[in-house]
Amino acid sequence: MSKLMQQLKRILLFLLSPLFALAYMATFPMVALGMLKTLLKTGEMPKSDEPGRPA
Repeated sequence: MSKLMQQLKRILLFLLSPLFALAYMATFPMVALGMLKTLLKTGEMPKSDEPGRPA
């Protein structure tokens, strides 16, 4: 890629970053509510597969 194209790509990503943030803020509550729904439905916390972490 030429240096000009790299610079234009960086500028474009900088200008689009607020849209990425808004999309994240819009989807986060839906994901959290889905997790809460699953937690309330099963009645137990999901177990961690990582060693050394409390389950």
